[in-house]
Amino acid sequence: MSSNHTVSFRTKSGTELERVVFSFAVAFSDSDVRDRPLREGRGFSVELPAVLDLLDAVAAGQEKATDVRSMLLDAVDKIYDSASCYEYETHEDKLAWCKRDGGCRTCERSRRRFARHLETMAERWRRWTLHDEFPFAVGNSKGLHTVGCSVVRRHMPDGFITHEPGDEEALRAFAHADDDHDLTFAESGWASGDIPFRLMSAEETRAWMAENTGPKGGRHYKRCRVCAPTP
Repeated sequence: MSSNHTVSFRTKSGTELERVVFSFAVAFSDSDVRDRPLREGRGFSVELPAVLDLLDAVAAGQEKATDVRSMLLDAVDKIYDSASCYEYETHEDKLAWCKRDGGCRTCERSRRRFARHLETMAERWRRWTLHDEFPFAVGNSKGLHTVGCSVVRRHMPDGFITHEPGDEEALRAFAHADDDHDLTFAESGWASGDIPFRLMSAEETRAWMAENTGPKGGRHYKRCRVCAPTP
């Protein structure tokens, strides 16, 4: 979302500019020549009269162009967080910085969700080992199967690798895959053995079917034609 910000300047030589307006995300240039990182000005616009005043000061010998450039980039640095610039960074850069710094805000935002996800996956795997008690499975696309269905067995992992909530590498892979919707857990390097099916008892399955049936009897799920589950 675009935003406006004001910054006041006082240069080394004494030039003062009060409440200069900077805008972010109003326009992004499509020129490859001017493409650069956000922290170097991409996506930022500056109030033109202020820029002209600075150029006049440079032309009059009152300011050095290098000092003006540094001053503008310092303003970008000050605005970066309040303009939510981080959300516009590429997923590749976010991941690279996270690895370099040993953590990032993307990971911190996902920490609680990661812990809940680990609990969910561990419970799914526990149920997967108890076929008699939990004989039905539902996938992410709401397809209902029996646990012996070839569709289910084809997508279930051979084993399950447990992680602790404090496992920073697993958190990083989970958080950044979740942040980049085009990236799968496998592509992110997350070796958790993600469990793609929710395992249920017959009673739980009947309740789930009722919850996913509309008031006129329309089903919001698909019953597998291969295994024909009948809870």
